[in-house]
Amino acid sequence: TGEVCVSDRQGENRKTICKIPSYVIPAEVFFSGDAMFITYNIAYEMVEIKDDYGNSEWILGEPKDEDTCGIVMVDLSDGSCTQIFRQEAYNGRISKYDVRNGHVYFQFFYLDIPYVGPNLETYGPSGAIPDGLTVENYWEEMPKHQWEDVYDYDLHTGELKPVLTKVQGGTVVFCEESFAVAEKATGTTRLYNYNGELICRLNFEISSGVHTDSGLVCIAKDESEVYKLVDEKTGQIMKQTTISYGKMLVSTIIGGSCYGIVKSSNGYGAGYLSEADFWAGKYENAIVFNVFNETNGY
Repeated sequence: TGEVCVSDRQGENRKTICKIPSYVIPAEVFFSGDAMFITYNIAYEMVEIKDDYGNSEWILGEPKDEDTCGIVMVDLSDGSCTQIFRQEAYNGRISKYDVRNGHVYFQFFYLDIPYVGPNLETYGPSGAIPDGLTVENYWEEMPKHQWEDVYDYDLHTGELKPVLTKVQGGTVVFCEESFAVAEKATGTTRLYNYNGELICRLNFEISSGVHTDSGLVCIAKDESEVYKLVDEKTGQIMKQTTISYGKMLVSTIIGGSCYGIVKSSNGYGAGYLSEADFWAGKYENAIVFNVFNETNGY
């Protein structure tokens, strides 16, 4: 229905705050304070219809080659909806996002050629392999046509600006004062401030990162279970620890605590431990609750 609702912690006393546009089919949802952010990407025309009273509703029309990709912000205090980003692009999507210091930072992924599916079926109504490519070389050439842009939306002023454009298919991790961009071609990682100015370059390529308020916490591509704490200003590695994915999968390090999925004597569940214990590799000190899988992990 597109209704945004709130309830108490038991799921009762529910009330509807607002209704988002009907073409916004949520891909992911994230929160900050009294705001909810909804990402979406849709491969159909958006058609506006009005009833006899002038009320508008959006419905899905014909399929198209390019996706409409965007972010809608819902103010949970008054139910107002604001479209903070919308873009037409081949296979467009919001791939990373974060809210820090009154700003929404996000990574926009897209192709500059039509997308062809894994079984070489065409995507969209054009029904053709892109010019200059063949069935045989499409997947070999496609990485040269995929890009990432990084945007900054100011929650106070409503200003949206690109911070970095035309990044060639790299992992992006948002930190407190900077963001990291992996560079596959060189096997390195660049650190930028939020004005898009290069701070320094790391001598390894990151494969993922952890949401944190204590610097850049990341995993190098060739060290899949080694977490590194990197100084945002210098690129120096301050701490590192090795924790098996079978023991703990980290999602957030904030406020002096580390949160994630932890293995306990009863199985796997959401849990946390102190940041000091995390860097010391003492995940056995974690407090685990809501065990949800006793045998097969996560």
